[in-house]
Amino acid sequence: MPWAIWALGPLAMIGTLAAYVRFFRERVIVYYPAPGARSRTIRIPVLGVISDRGLVSYLDDPDAHVVVLSPKPGARLHTPFHIHGMANTFEKNVVVELLDQNTGLWETIEITIADGPIGELSPFVAEVDVAEGRQVLRVGEPSPRDGSFQGVELPITVVSP
Repeated sequence: MPWAIWALGPLAMIGTLAAYVRFFRERVIVYYPAPGARSRTIRIPVLGVISDRGLVSYLDDPDAHVVVLSPKPGARLHTPFHIHGMANTFEKNVVVELLDQNTGLWETIEITIADGPIGELSPFVAEVDVAEGRQVLRVGEPSPRDGSFQGVELPITVVSP
């Protein structure tokens, strides 16, 4: 079942119009310039997505393999919180890393995506329980070539309940 999202990029930012889009694996976007307006289909590189749950994934590479659906960058979260997204990573393994900007310590969570065929985006969820403070959330995988991180990085703030 397709799910509605917002597209980041020139089409979504024109004037004050909100662009309603539907994202397909073929990177086809159905663009509605305003509620009730006639739709048109356009092929553009996907720069990032925001779901109705509120998150974002800035994608510099249209072939990126990780999309974070929540939390959104700059979100203020109560611990524990959930990270929702979709990924197409090597052997369906997703790495979630949090860097505490106060202490410089990393916390790493590894997730294996249970469903979905290899080579396609599949949903994942991770529950995270970390100390309050400013954090950098990274979701992705290490590069098999050189070990560098490949994925999405966004700042969040964890606050006490």
